[in-house]
Amino acid sequence: MNNIRYRFSTPATVWTILAMVALLWPGRSSRAALMDDWPIKFHPHLDLQSSYDDNVLISSAHQLADFYFTVSPGLQLEYGNLDHNYLSLDYTMGIEEFYRLTTLNAVNHDVVLKGLFQFSRVKLKIDHTFKDETSADFEAGTRVEQQQNLTSASAEYSVNQYFSLGALYHQEIHHFPTPGQIDNELFEPGVAIYYHVSPKTDVFGEFDYGLADVSQGENAQFETVNLGLRGKVTSKITGNIGVGYEHRDFSGSSPSIDTVVSTVSLHGDFTKHTFADFVIARQISPSITNASTSVTTTRADLQINQKIYREKFLVYAGGAYEHDEYSGVSRIDNIWEGRVGAKYFATKWLEFGASYRYRHNASTATSISFEEDLASVDALLHF
Repeated sequence: MNNIRYRFSTPATVWTILAMVALLWPGRSSRAALMDDWPIKFHPHLDLQSSYDDNVLISSAHQLADFYFTVSPGLQLEYGNLDHNYLSLDYTMGIEEFYRLTTLNAVNHDVVLKGLFQFSRVKLKIDHTFKDETSADFEAGTRVEQQQNLTSASAEYSVNQYFSLGALYHQEIHHFPTPGQIDNELFEPGVAIYYHVSPKTDVFGEFDYGLADVSQGENAQFETVNLGLRGKVTSKITGNIGVGYEHRDFSGSSPSIDTVVSTVSLHGDFTKHTFADFVIARQISPSITNASTSVTTTRADLQINQKIYREKFLVYAGGAYEHDEYSGVSRIDNIWEGRVGAKYFATKWLEFGASYRYRHNASTATSISFEEDLASVDALLHF
């Protein structure tokens, strides 16, 4: 049944957090020094950004260009040791103001909760993100306001020096205040078994069962089996590699889907100054624009980073390719992205940056195809 219910609201702690940021500002050094002894650490941050976008609405026919400015104050709270037992809560408000297209002005909210607790045989982990933001959406082909609740949790029990057992849970809630989009929810529990090849490397098998509930169209249920490797992949590369198979059935007349799914997330430290990140994901999601349609998304993203001049500068270059295939309709998107940028670390708590990004969507639905150039400069203050 399409029984989605929403309980979204703008965080009530916005002004409280901003007041705390003001109290903790470095001008009050004696107060900050006193707080160093507190069990909860306070890390205020402020990002100021100016951008030029030549296609704000990622439109094919009506390209609108404008400058916009973003002010993003926030506060992170940390408790415990990040390497062992800890909780981290980070809130950021993003205030976007456009120079000409003032009807596109937006106030975004981003809350991230992370936790890790390790005992003699048990490890508990949780990641939760709440986002209320207005941004460009490939599928809709325009700017869309979306509220997201994304949760991942796991419990792992060490049986002996060779094996561990895991219980997994993943949940997504997507709500679109912007009219025309389709709300959806995902619930996905799972189990896993890990074989410890070495102290830092595990081979794993995972089984997940999921339910996708949409406000319009057909709901779905699916089963997924994954095999993979996590931890230290080589002497210089760490991360997670998982490849699997998914079978998905729909509540209506749509045919079942059988496809390969995967998740790859790798980080490489090649030298003291050179590192890279590589991510591949292939998954099926409900369509937000067309009832009884699903979208199979395959995305690969690579970024290479280089520190230079006594590690005061970081330059980077990267790119991504995304292939979106829609069931039930004649539409395939091929999205290409390239980006370059640089950061200057002026002090321990102040950095400046500049970046450029190009995106192009070659879609079989010509009204969705677009090209976009985005250039930005920013300053980040954090403690």
